[in-house]
Amino acid sequence: MAEDDNINFVLIERLLQLFNFKIIRAKNGQEAIDIFKEKQRD
Repeated sequence: MAEDDNINFVLIERLLQLFNFKIIRAKNGQEAIDIFKEKQRD
């Protein structure tokens, strides 16, 4: 999830936890892309 606002992140995080999603937070779009690319290599 790419979210720079902490309140929005907490709200979305709580909703996703209800469905047992694993949450990886990126603070901006570039960080989200970097994390995605890194996870694709694993």
